Amino acid sequence: MNLYTLFIVAVGLSMDACAVSVANGMTIHGLWIRHAVSHALCFGFLQAVMPVVGWVAGTNFSGAIAGVDHCGLTESDAMVIGVVAFVLSLAGALTGKKLGHHLGGRMETFGGIVLITIGLKILLDHT
Repeated sequence: MNLYTLFIVAVGLSMDACAVSVANGMTIHGLWIRHAVSHALCFGFLQAVMPVVGWVAGTNFSGAIAGVDHCGLTESDAMVIGVVAFVLSLAGALTGKKLGHHLGGRMETFGGIVLITIGLKILLDHT
């Protein structure tokens, strides 16, 4: 996997951690940089470990998946994913902290509207 593709995959895999970090930054009052760094370290570590765990599990089932296997991650790929997750999580928490101060309760209202809209879409799709 080339570096560009790896970076795009890492960003995609890190978006959930970034979104959680933005939400934490907006809702945790008195968020200190050490909190943001500790959250980012946890997200980065877990994002780096998960591909390795998947690789280990995949090697145990290699006979069953050999026909569909087309891409394998190395340990260095997993490290890049972890670093990207750390950086995006830290940036997300600090951005969320600034947004929370400026937007306050309006973001909670917006989030509620988004959740209600998603719920209505699911309801309408299944009726």
